[in-house]
Amino acid sequence: MSRARTDINGIKALVVGLGDTGASCVRWLLAQGAVVRGTDSREAPPHAAILPTESLTLGRFDAADFAWAEMIVVSPGVAVATPEIAAAAKAGKDIVGDVELFARALAEDASQVIAITGSNGKSTVTSLVGHLCAAAGKETVVAGNIGLPVLDALLAGK
Repeated sequence: MSRARTDINGIKALVVGLGDTGASCVRWLLAQGAVVRGTDSREAPPHAAILPTESLTLGRFDAADFAWAEMIVVSPGVAVATPEIAAAAKAGKDIVGDVELFARALAEDASQVIAITGSNGKSTVTSLVGHLCAAAGKETVVAGNIGLPVLDALLAGK
């Protein structure tokens, strides 16, 4: 069983997948004081430049990176059934995604959040709810895979 960490200052975190969401996770973790490495099965993922070369493993996953990490942050495009991630989970590592980091960050915050999930129609419903909340005079930020990553919204103070 993994342990939930809300204080991540100094934690060794591995971000798996360096697309938009992974880059957002890297920015968030670094801002919280985590020591961050990144990995991606692609040779040239979109946001590889977000970390120094010595903190990256590209084109493959290396078991040593997963052994090093205390927390493994998995991007939505990466299957948690990937052997290295499955082994890390079995070893009791804290396996999370960006939404889990977001939820932990807001655990003691008074902000109200409307979360929308599902298979079909999420963007439409999210946009509609965002417009309705804004029209009702509520301070509103629409974030997630609709555009602005949730952790980037937090970093921006939205």
